[in-house]
Amino acid sequence: MANNKIIPEQIHIKKIALFKSKIEVGPEVLSNIGHIKGYSISIAQDSGFNYEDKIVRLVQNISLEGKGVDENVLNVKGEFGVEIIFHIENFDSFVINEDEKKLIDGALGATLSGIAYSTFRGIILQETQNTAIGGVIIPVVDPSKMLVNTKKVKESGQNILSTKKP
Repeated sequence: MANNKIIPEQIHIKKIALFKSKIEVGPEVLSNIGHIKGYSISIAQDSGFNYEDKIVRLVQNISLEGKGVDENVLNVKGEFGVEIIFHIENFDSFVINEDEKKLIDGALGATLSGIAYSTFRGIILQETQNTAIGGVIIPVVDPSKMLVNTKKVKESGQNILSTKKP
């Protein structure tokens, strides 16, 4: 069983990379931009772990679609993607060995998902601020719901991240 005490000072963001920022607004919407009353939002997350170097990589993608007054879909779309690399000093205390697999305690997964998503919310606001759609504020969500399993985040079975140079 993992000793899963979250110590914020031992979580370090090493990299934040926005790899996708795309906004599409149809000409019919540009002339009536005030008709956008909200957005339908989809969130996807993928993760990778480097146990030896105590590194976690989170990739989050958010798609949004404009909604009108009657909840009808407008010709307004946005796609955003960000990669965030964390170094966790006490990472070993969150690793659970179960059935010859390494699992990550859900407390760490939810904490990192929350940090990444909150960071991403600010990036999306900034990216949309001076565009035809204005600043988009995406909603606050429960980070544990972004995990496949709210108790443990499973490793993909391979080391998909290496911080060592060849």
